[in-house]
Amino acid sequence: MKVRTKLILLLSLLVFIFLIIFILFRNNERKTLVFLFQNESKEKGKVFDKLLMLKGKSLETLAYDYTYWDEMTDFIATADKAWSEKMMDTNVLSNYGTNAIWIYGLNLSLLYSVNNLSDAGFRGLSLPKEVFEKLYLKRFCHFFINTPEGLMEMRGATVHPTADTQRKSPPRGYFFTARLWNKDYLAELSELTGSPIVVTPVLQRTPVGNFDPEQGVITFTRTLAGWDGRPLVQLRTEVASDIIKDYNMKSKHYLIMLLMFTGMIIGTFAFFTMSWIGAPLYAISKTLKKEDLSYIDSFKKDKTEFGDVSRLIDKFFKQREEFLKEITQRKDAERKLADAYQKVKDTQEQLIQTSKMAAMGQLAAGISHELNQPLTGIKGFAQTALMALDSNTPLREDLNNIVEQADRMDKIVKNIRFFARKSEFEMKELDINQPIEDSLMLLSEQLKVHNIRLKKELDRNLPRINGDANQLQQVFLNLITNARDAIDSLENPDGGEIIVKVMLCQDKKNIKIIFEDTGCGIPGEDLGNIFNPFFTTKSPDGGIGLGLSIVYRIVENHRGSIRVESELSKGATFKIILPIAQANDGVMVTYDQPTI
Repeated sequence: MKVRTKLILLLSLLVFIFLIIFILFRNNERKTLVFLFQNESKEKGKVFDKLLMLKGKSLETLAYDYTYWDEMTDFIATADKAWSEKMMDTNVLSNYGTNAIWIYGLNLSLLYSVNNLSDAGFRGLSLPKEVFEKLYLKRFCHFFINTPEGLMEMRGATVHPTADTQRKSPPRGYFFTARLWNKDYLAELSELTGSPIVVTPVLQRTPVGNFDPEQGVITFTRTLAGWDGRPLVQLRTEVASDIIKDYNMKSKHYLIMLLMFTGMIIGTFAFFTMSWIGAPLYAISKTLKKEDLSYIDSFKKDKTEFGDVSRLIDKFFKQREEFLKEITQRKDAERKLADAYQKVKDTQEQLIQTSKMAAMGQLAAGISHELNQPLTGIKGFAQTALMALDSNTPLREDLNNIVEQADRMDKIVKNIRFFARKSEFEMKELDINQPIEDSLMLLSEQLKVHNIRLKKELDRNLPRINGDANQLQQVFLNLITNARDAIDSLENPDGGEIIVKVMLCQDKKNIKIIFEDTGCGIPGEDLGNIFNPFFTTKSPDGGIGLGLSIVYRIVENHRGSIRVESELSKGATFKIILPIAQANDGVMVTYDQPTI
């Protein structure tokens, strides 16, 4: 990483640190604001609720005091209007700060009412029957109703004799008193709380308290219930907090000071860092990249470390010019020598492999010719003897073994003859996936029997190749069979896995086919010999070692290549490279290679 980049990262780190400090500062302020809000909210809420309780206390007192009274029970029984007008006049209303009184009998008939309101409709105010039933059970009630004059607070109680202060006896009647929450009353409440109070409809999910940190305003809502206990209206009030306003102002001042201080520190650090370190490093870097000493001319006389580096660079460039020609000449000579050596080595390897294959082909032809006639005679004489012997003769089992071994040797001789003779095949354009799929289909059931899992990763959008499908299928069958035998040799109860992959090479000119297995692997000392004819690591009954040599010749005649990678006890990987189809590639090819 360049030093200049490191300096930029260092500046970024400083900015990040100050940003973290700023965030922590803001979070701390926010927590302080929340703490102040909670304290202010609790205090204001307690005052507000206390005020509402005190203002409603007179109604509660009136409803309580006038409902356990013998004279009241007598009035309900006799309906003496003279008594009611004398004892329940407007003076009582003014003394208790109420606006209306209603007295009902047990049959819910209105016996008396009085109010100091101009609306005559309040004299015969009707209440739902459910209100009386609820009051009969609970003895007291407190609720609100909407009237044409506005919101009205209601207090009710059942009437009992004076001696029944616990109100355990059956009620003798019902008593109601009310206060109208008109503009004057709301203005009075607003003056007492020092904040405006408004009555609003009930809103869903309305918080009891809300806080505006910017304005320092605390908003309260209180829900007022109707006679059925359901929310009827809401009281809403906003209280400006001087403490929060003052805190916000101080917080802004501190924040501005913090930002200015941070900007000054980062700006000063950036200026001096880039001037003392960044600029010299940039000049030295440009000099080394463009090999132009003009970038460091101003630093050569500098007495700092950058001056020393600049002088060393100048000296280096002069020395380099002296050695440049000699180095170039040496490199050219070494490159030519290496190319020549590689060509000789490649030619030698090709000649050795070709000689091996030719010699093995001649040897195979001679061996197969010499063995064919004796094997035919042995098999014929054994079969003739079997026909002549009785079915119960013990020798029949030995003769059958002779015939079976002769058949096995006959197959070996045929493979040797196939290896030695010439064969022809026609190159045609084909989809490489098809012979692979055909090979896997032929061996799929066999792999299941051996508890071997098969995984395919085939690319269906590959370009076509030129090749013989039958010969390529022989290649794939041989590789899959070898993988199966390698997995079986481990005798793993969980079986193993064979993975077949087909993909387009990065050069876009060749296709890569990969066969991976989880078998026993190939020893390192055997990797250089596995494609030689008659080389095998299997038991004598497992084969004669022609399979991979035939695979090698088929791939080679398809203008491809094959290589293997392996690790003992971890499996082997065979990779085949085949060129994609080119124009006019469909030709008849003859090669010294049979089918298996």
